Amino acid sequence: MKTKTIAFLIVSCILGITTGISQCAIPNGDFENFDTIDASGLTGPVTYELPQEWIENPLANIFTRFITGTGFFNKYAESDANGNALLLTRSKPGAFLNQNNGYIRFECNNVPEKLIGRVKFSGSSNRSIGQEDELTIGAFFSTVSDTLTVVEGLNLCLFPERTKYFTTETPIDTFIDFEIDLSHFIDTGVDYSYFTIMIKMKMLNNLSFDSEYATAVLDDLRFEYKGPLSIDDHILNEALIYPNPANNEITIESTTNLSTAKISIIDVSGRLVMNTNENITNITDTKIKINITSLTQGIYFLNIKSGTNTIAKRIVKK
Repeated sequence: MKTKTIAFLIVSCILGITTGISQCAIPNGDFENFDTIDASGLTGPVTYELPQEWIENPLANIFTRFITGTGFFNKYAESDANGNALLLTRSKPGAFLNQNNGYIRFECNNVPEKLIGRVKFSGSSNRSIGQEDELTIGAFFSTVSDTLTVVEGLNLCLFPERTKYFTTETPIDTFIDFEIDLSHFIDTGVDYSYFTIMIKMKMLNNLSFDSEYATAVLDDLRFEYKGPLSIDDHILNEALIYPNPANNEITIESTTNLSTAKISIIDVSGRLVMNTNENITNITDTKIKINITSLTQGIYFLNIKSGTNTIAKRIVKK
């Protein structure tokens, strides 16, 4: 994915493609580029690394950066990352931050269909009621005229109403793929000029100061633009899901091989409610059964990812 991004940027420069007609790319969306910061701290010099192009909330992080050099944005270079990734840390002992955030904002006037990336999330190790952490990745377009309002809102951890989200309270031990549907911004007649991604981690009980601090890792952010469906896309789109509505179990049948498919369930607010690879009760090459008894009644979206192809199917839990 990173090789493709670099190749796209090189070709764009050679051909003189302008931002007005080209597909947008997320600056440092693969988090390969970090700046090393050497600063004077409270007890002596501190050194830390920040991702280029991205901004962490200065109000929330100035204290810990000055004391120990730590903050919301950190470099992650473990073996499960594709090179480097972005480590997010809500707080550190002594800081007592029950929420933290950071963002990127850049010029883009060609609206993509989706924002796609990889994420994992520790949650807080204290999972008692009111102590759970929530990770939110919000994405939205804006015009030139509302620039100041948006920037003020970002520093206060505020999302505008038009924001589209990926949200989870469920710990995710290994990287999963996530996506945010941006089709709402297509063909609206609004002259969008900027795109913003804001990442926020907060304790659900704002009055609690838990000594256990949640972390998350984000990697490989990119846009997906609408194009013609491949043969595999068409096959996935024809997958059968039954019964629907369902009480306890749903079955997925397809003519393509589902044995390596990654499946997740998202609620209508964009919250990841189930990583169904852990809830599969029966599987063959073309047939999967999933236990959904833990879901509450309502409408959900079942995401099926096979290779590079992903579809979303609407399901109803009775």
